[in-house]
Amino acid sequence: MPEAFTQEEELNLRDLYLILKRYRRSLLITPIVFGLGAFLVATFLVSPKFEASGTIQIGQVNKVPLELAVNLEARMHDESFAPGVVDAHLPVFMNGSDNPVVLIAERAKLKRALVVKPLKGTELVGFSLTSRDPERVLAKATAVVDSVQAAHTALYQTGVENINGQLAITDTQISSLKSDMDSLIGNHAKAQGLNAYNAVLDALVVQDRSNQMRVLINHRFELETSLNPAMTFNTKLLGKVFVSDTPVSPNVPLITLVAFLLGFFLAVVVAFVRNALGNPSLQA
Repeated sequence: MPEAFTQEEELNLRDLYLILKRYRRSLLITPIVFGLGAFLVATFLVSPKFEASGTIQIGQVNKVPLELAVNLEARMHDESFAPGVVDAHLPVFMNGSDNPVVLIAERAKLKRALVVKPLKGTELVGFSLTSRDPERVLAKATAVVDSVQAAHTALYQTGVENINGQLAITDTQISSLKSDMDSLIGNHAKAQGLNAYNAVLDALVVQDRSNQMRVLINHRFELETSLNPAMTFNTKLLGKVFVSDTPVSPNVPLITLVAFLLGFFLAVVVAFVRNALGNPSLQA
């Protein structure tokens, strides 16, 4: 294979070592300065943020969800959701202020801070948000849950009222059948010795009414069972809102490490640039 570069043009490992050795002070000081600067900025100039997280259990009526988890996620990410939460819980977000600029800022901050993710295969939706004050972030997270629950309350109440309405209708039908059966049994007793045909007919009618009664009683039992709290309940917070004990951001160790590596990389680049511009003699 023909030689592509002359020995003077080729940058071998020995030349690389000599360049790094020549600028070793910069290679040592620059990363330290970058890392220390990032550490000081992240520690003293960037406001720490705490995270509140929780899981919303979507309500259901007779095991039918009030809203699909994916639909709730989309609604909570909608442009109108965060402003609606803030407007419905002004004391929590405004902290005694009535400045419209603060109101707009709080709406925007909640929209940016709110993260929503459905739990696959369930009707559970996890959410989290951050704020500088651990007490306020708890209140804000609670406000988010309250807003979701309020939106589902009307659906829940309508579903429960519908079941109760069906129960009332079923009770009326059972009562009507019972009266009809009592009347037929009474007539059957009176007509026993007079008309055998009518007596048999009445007995068949009573049996038919009895079957209808059995169906209605079973239906009533199913309706009552559907109101069991395990099958019908409003949307709620599963467990409680968890607030981090320590700030989740800024991540001071990670920021410091990245700044240190960036400083080292820039120092290496500067060393090679200076070497190329100065064309120093690389003697051992």
